[in-house]
Amino acid sequence: MDIDKIIEKIEDQHPYKKAGDRDSYSEYNEGWSDACDIIKSEIERREGRKLNAPSNWIIFVVVQRILGFPFFLALATFGVIILFIKYMANYIKYGGEAISYTEKTRRKMIDDVFHKLVEQQKLKEQYGC
Repeated sequence: MDIDKIIEKIEDQHPYKKAGDRDSYSEYNEGWSDACDIIKSEIERREGRKLNAPSNWIIFVVVQRILGFPFFLALATFGVIILFIKYMANYIKYGGEAISYTEKTRRKMIDDVFHKLVEQQKLKEQYGC
């Protein structure tokens, strides 16, 4: 169904003035009619803009994205390689706790807890506690 026919059908629900009936006018009907006219003009304006839009813009966007893709791909690949090297270095350094210690913060590891327990055991043996 055409948008003009839809708007006319809606506008006919409260006509501005019925032909031959002088008393059919009301401010509500006038406002209703004006609102329908505003909607109709806005839709025509937007449809006109869509119809007048050159189709070569789509081609320009596609070409622009195709030209930019290799640079984006290279940057993403470089980032993944750096992240992989960082994870491998942390895996070699920390073993199975590599994922937990990839940040620059110093967190306690199982190895640190083990050395602390050994140290406490030596102190107990030394002082006989």
